[in-house]
Amino acid sequence: MRIHEIESWARDVIDAVRRGQRVEDTRVELKAEWLTAKKAARRIAGHANATRGAPILWLIGVDEKRGVVGADPQELADWWSQVKAQFDEVEPTVTHLALTVDSLSVAALQFDTDRVPYVVKNPDGGPITLEVPWREATAVRSARHSDLIRVLSPLQAIPDIDVMRVQLHYVDHSMQSPWGKGHPNAWGWRLMLDLYWNVPPQSSVALPLHKCEIELRIEGIMPPLKLDNKVFEYAHGPSAHLRITPSDAVLDGPGRIIVRAFQPGPRPKPDIPSDCSADVVARFGLVGTDRLAKVETRV
Repeated sequence: MRIHEIESWARDVIDAVRRGQRVEDTRVELKAEWLTAKKAARRIAGHANATRGAPILWLIGVDEKRGVVGADPQELADWWSQVKAQFDEVEPTVTHLALTVDSLSVAALQFDTDRVPYVVKNPDGGPITLEVPWREATAVRSARHSDLIRVLSPLQAIPDIDVMRVQLHYVDHSMQSPWGKGHPNAWGWRLMLDLYWNVPPQSSVALPLHKCEIELRIEGIMPPLKLDNKVFEYAHGPSAHLRITPSDAVLDGPGRIIVRAFQPGPRPKPDIPSDCSADVVARFGLVGTDRLAKVETRV
């Protein structure tokens, strides 16, 4: 993930904590203070294994009940080198971002976990030297056979995606789309993504529309914007490998899907230089796995 994506994710979580919402889910963990290396390694490994390769976020200096409490801005390199020493053969890669929230220091640690399963040394020693941890709710236990099967099977379910075309306009949408009919403000951003999904033959991938997230970013011009109104369309009509309904798309092999998204905005068009570029990030949840298929492109 890019630095601005990590910061956006971290600040969204912090804002949710302030609102009193529960935020420690399958991909987020909050810690009021730094853990010891042995304890941290086991929890990180368990968290990574349970999310089956999806990126995870740790916020040090944030407590779900007390809010932002701040953490000592200790040297991450020393702490992480001790944590890494507890892993067997491979460890997640970490990106560190130092945040200041209400004059307090918060460390955002984003872990890329695509090399699951992760194995750690037994912190207590003894004849059993290694363990595959597993996070369940907020507790950590040893993984079972069924857990390991779940770790490994989704890894083959995330297809590569090629961006064929991308278009972005700010337009009056009242006549071109049902999203604009009757809307008090029909002006807004219109995005078209033409994507080729490299789904292996004899495989099947289902894309629920409600698990599709699209974000538009124009650095220095406007804050990240989520495009909430989305539809899937055929690029070349129905085929034996592709079925599209108002709620999802199903590929039984390689295929091409157009994703259209619209988000209302003010009229007239915001003051955006004609020569600036925009980053588009699209995430697709897939049926049968917690991992996300992700596309990043620039237009």
